Amino acid sequence: MILLSFLSSLLLFGQSYTLAKDTIPVSKNYKLDEIVITSSRIPKPIKDVPVVTRVISREIIKRNSGQTLISLLENEVPGLEFTQTEGVTNNITFQGMGANYILIRIDGERIAAETSRSNPDFNRINLENIEKIEIIKGAMSTLYGSGAIAGVINIITKKSTEPLSATAGINFNGEGESKYSLNLGSVIGKFSADGNIVLRKKNKYFIDDYSSGSVKDFEVEGYDNLATDLKLSFNSAKFNASVKGSYYTHERYNEGNATTHDVYEDAGVIFKSQYKPFKTSIFELSYNYDNYTKFDMPLDTKEKDKNYNNEINNVRLNYFYTGLKNNSITTGIEFYGEKLLTYQFSAGGSESAESGALYVQDDYKISEAVSVQGGLRIEGHSEFGTNITPKLSAMYKIGGLTFRAGYAGGFRSPSLKELYTNWSHMNLFTLIGNRNLKPETSNNYSFAAEYNRRNFNIAASVYHNRLKDKISTIWNEGQDTIYYSNVDKATVTGVDVNAKLEMGKNVILRGYYSYVKDLNEASGKNESSVRPHSAVASIEYGFDALKGNYAIILNSKFASGVTYYTLNSYTYQYAEVRNKPYSIFNIGLKGSPYKGVSFYTGVNNIFNYKPKEISFNSYFTKGTTIFFNLSINVESLLKRQDR
Repeated sequence: MILLSFLSSLLLFGQSYTLAKDTIPVSKNYKLDEIVITSSRIPKPIKDVPVVTRVISREIIKRNSGQTLISLLENEVPGLEFTQTEGVTNNITFQGMGANYILIRIDGERIAAETSRSNPDFNRINLENIEKIEIIKGAMSTLYGSGAIAGVINIITKKSTEPLSATAGINFNGEGESKYSLNLGSVIGKFSADGNIVLRKKNKYFIDDYSSGSVKDFEVEGYDNLATDLKLSFNSAKFNASVKGSYYTHERYNEGNATTHDVYEDAGVIFKSQYKPFKTSIFELSYNYDNYTKFDMPLDTKEKDKNYNNEINNVRLNYFYTGLKNNSITTGIEFYGEKLLTYQFSAGGSESAESGALYVQDDYKISEAVSVQGGLRIEGHSEFGTNITPKLSAMYKIGGLTFRAGYAGGFRSPSLKELYTNWSHMNLFTLIGNRNLKPETSNNYSFAAEYNRRNFNIAASVYHNRLKDKISTIWNEGQDTIYYSNVDKATVTGVDVNAKLEMGKNVILRGYYSYVKDLNEASGKNESSVRPHSAVASIEYGFDALKGNYAIILNSKFASGVTYYTLNSYTYQYAEVRNKPYSIFNIGLKGSPYKGVSFYTGVNNIFNYKPKEISFNSYFTKGTTIFFNLSINVESLLKRQDR
């Protein structure tokens, strides 16, 4: 109701007042000529891509400056939700599926750092260093291999284009979090360098928990972390190469008066090169090494004891050919190796697995109106033999309408945890891996329609995902041991709707809605905690004042309630869990008083929503909080002063 009232006011205001000609337009979140690379590894305009692709541009990221990657994705991607495991670990679901089925990549490369329930460590990803984010909805196993069943989220980092660039940022919010960032870049001839460092600190806080019938304090833990990376590049007409090194450390303040803290560290190197011997041919070689480690650190001695280590090595050779009329062909060969050491293995040992793959994909533009994308991947795994994954997508354009339809196979090899775990949980029960597990396979069907006309865009998509040999857990007859097992089939069906309306240069309206029907049954009980309905709406109004450019942003998020069942590890009975619906409203003011300086400030959770009951999949919030972010572009500021 508030959004509708505000919208009506803006409509009337927009009819009676026109801003000055030099007003900077408000953020645009959809451009037909936006170049994307994730769908085929070859740069293409988004309007020519047959698979449903969403782009979060640099403009949108700047609009969310000072927030987190998690809040950005939640506000911009329909069907994506984050919850927290008891206030500690962030858990992602996308189109009804969890982290096991979503590939999150940085510059097209896998990352290590599995935490709880197969989620990556989102704290290591620096929002200030992101140029844009490309999201592919649906299975992409043909190009990206195991795990790309629900989709791919590819985070593309910044690259300098100026002789010298420097940006510093400071952020504070009412949840006790502070962040300091510095980004530096330089281009000298054919060489360039990009580096950034981010320091973050969050203090613990308490929220009221009524789960037991009476109010109790529930602690949301704090932390300190540092993330930094440096990329060196060489670029010429026929040969490009880059090498990037990264380091991350995160100290978690364990709940209560803990005498031990958890410490997480990551170190990685990515090397990429491209050679273009002819106009129609490109060879691309890449190597990715990532090493993620977790330690127990007693506060008295500060001597770290390693109890978890995930190491990956990924080598890939691609060949791109565009010599055929209206065709662009991607072929590749890939090797992937993973090693895992964890306290959950027998005697804290380590296990490893390797896989190799051959793949090909053809993007064929039959005419200006019709395009087709087809591909095939053959992958061999050290534990599970050979898997073949096909895909076929088509696109048809007529006037302002675009239709996309496709089928894609997907697969997920069992993780090393699912294969080799042998761990006793506080002597209550034992979790056992299963060497006889089969890979999960899926069949994904999708259809999307999109309409574009000048300042209006609306898109709707329908998808259906059928999983076979889904991996879950079952109890033994003695009710003291849990085993990983291929238990049943599962289906996920959903609908996404996106709409955007630009009203001149000063007002932009956005709305997203998602419906997900996730059936994940065990013993006749649905164990899925995915909320079936979610929606996001926002209004952005830009204006000039005091020789600067400003915008007021109002956004809201709604998530429906859900009822599901979970097996109680103490009573061995299924218990009903109800997560109630919630709505979050935020308002902010961003501005640039003069060139080189910008800020973003406002209030999150205006109506002070707080969850009454804390469960394993709760949406956590402290209530109403204030945030402030200041960003200084040193180069622009110096140029302004010189003038």
